[in-house]
Amino acid sequence: MQCVVAVSLITCAGCTIPVERHDWSTYDGPGARHFQEPQYQLPFYEDPLEPVNRIALGLNSAIVVGIAEPVSSGWRQLVPQEARTHLVQAAKNLEYPRRGLNHLLQGDTEKAASETQRFAINSTAGIVGLKDVAVEKGIRPSNTDTGMTLKKWGWNESAYLALPLGTPGTTRDVVGGVGDLFLDPTYYFFPAAPIKGFIQAAERMDGIERFITTNQDPYEPMRRLYMASREVVDIAPMDSGAEGTATQTMAYAMLSPRDPGFDLKGRTRQVRLNDGKRRLPYDVWMQDVPAPIVILLPGFGGHRESYQNMAIAEMFYDAGCSVATISSAANFEFMRRAATARLPGFAPRDAEDVQRALSAVTRDLETEYGDRITKRALVGTSFGGGHALFIAARGPALKWRDFDAYLAICPPIRFAHAANALDGYFNMPLQISEDLRDAWAIGAIQKAARLAQGGSAVRSPVEISENEAAFLVGLSYRLALHDLIWVSREQYDANVLRTDWNDLQRASASQEILDYSLMKYAYGFLLPEMKGGSADARDAASLFARCDVRMLEGRLRSKANVGVAFNDNDFLLATGDAAWLKSTFGSDRLAISPNGGHLGNLGDDAWRGEIVALLERLLGNSASDIN
Repeated sequence: MQCVVAVSLITCAGCTIPVERHDWSTYDGPGARHFQEPQYQLPFYEDPLEPVNRIALGLNSAIVVGIAEPVSSGWRQLVPQEARTHLVQAAKNLEYPRRGLNHLLQGDTEKAASETQRFAINSTAGIVGLKDVAVEKGIRPSNTDTGMTLKKWGWNESAYLALPLGTPGTTRDVVGGVGDLFLDPTYYFFPAAPIKGFIQAAERMDGIERFITTNQDPYEPMRRLYMASREVVDIAPMDSGAEGTATQTMAYAMLSPRDPGFDLKGRTRQVRLNDGKRRLPYDVWMQDVPAPIVILLPGFGGHRESYQNMAIAEMFYDAGCSVATISSAANFEFMRRAATARLPGFAPRDAEDVQRALSAVTRDLETEYGDRITKRALVGTSFGGGHALFIAARGPALKWRDFDAYLAICPPIRFAHAANALDGYFNMPLQISEDLRDAWAIGAIQKAARLAQGGSAVRSPVEISENEAAFLVGLSYRLALHDLIWVSREQYDANVLRTDWNDLQRASASQEILDYSLMKYAYGFLLPEMKGGSADARDAASLFARCDVRMLEGRLRSKANVGVAFNDNDFLLATGDAAWLKSTFGSDRLAISPNGGHLGNLGDDAWRGEIVALLERLLGNSASDIN
């Protein structure tokens, strides 16, 4: 194996595929301003070892999904959460020599002293580190390692490297890992080191496994996140950090099921679609007694098993409903297994594809659990909420009965406005000088990573400014769009992208795809496809008009079982959209929160209660229409 890896490393060195781009500089067609205006480009890290790394990741992913996560899951079920938390804290406490010495070697005596103080307090008052008493006294951890010391000493450029049966890093970090090993006191007392490693890894394994299974290509975002995390940045935020719409929205990124074992209560089933060739997976959590069932549609690019989607499923399940969910029409799973459209993004057509899939799912549910289903409700969040409204207006299809209620949570009303708003969020780094731009963006990404690891509220202990939060929200949608474009390219070449790629070399092609904003996708990919073969949208005006929920006003106004829950300060709503919602649906079919941004208050108990109460009213209205 070592010989194979060595030969591959030599073969792959210097073979990186160059990034090529479509020349839009003289383009003067529809949407030209979106192609000409300045746009932020994410830093590009060369990946000369990509083929070897991808082979290693494939092996590691199989081990995580097939062995490591099932074993870790058993450990988490056997050992109570509180006990595991104490064990993880004790393991971290034992790593003090690595942190303390490397801070000294980096010349940061203040952090070295802080780590020493933390170790002394936690080893005594914290009972050999089982409790983090130091953080309660305001002395927070500051992580570092030998790899960062080598970077501080001048080893700046280092290729990304994923080793079989190892954690990802860089060639510098692999060398530094040897130093970390000797600074770990458990290394000298077998089997203390593997036990400590298991205790720590078991808590992360569910997230790692979910990251692998819910991303169409986990390698690329994993590599980008790791490379960004190893940068040393110290850039002040461009504003005061006061909470606003974007900061509130960031709370959605932290949403996860309150019961760590909620996913284990459900089942994954598959349905065969009309073409008879493809099977679409869906997840279902059934109540033991007859109950309404909620079919849940995630937001743009959302996977059925993402933490956020499962948290919303848990909300309805805890309210007494059974719940089933499929992936978004813009998610790789749906695109590969259920879509008829070559390019997602045209809402009416996407809604038809979703409705076709839902018909198969509901038939399967009725066959398997018919006696335990009393009523059926379709609930969508964000862009999934928009699709739910299109389906509600369209009515039953494929000779299958209608849903008893429809609920859209924070749906965008004008898809063009939503796309423009998200593109503007992603371009937030353009507001600062070019020489500081990348460092600022990387700093924001690092804050988000620490926030996710801490599992804390947005405000503390990691302070994210409003503009940093806006960039991170925009970045999440840009990455979802990247996956959409990539999967569509696998199935259909729109002759827009120029960079070559193969299964083992994709980094350069990914960088080109990331150049495309939502609006550039609409004009550069979607509009030519619609003009070429559809009577639905032959120009940009008709494309955006057909995706505007307001065109459904008459049908939505007349249906007493259709409602919307939204936040007044949702940045995806254009001026006048809130008033339109109030006029169209009336108070009985609306739930309105003054704050929360876009989906950011779905962890608030009071707001969750209002959403559930609204769904109950809509189910009660299922037998009548509004005249």
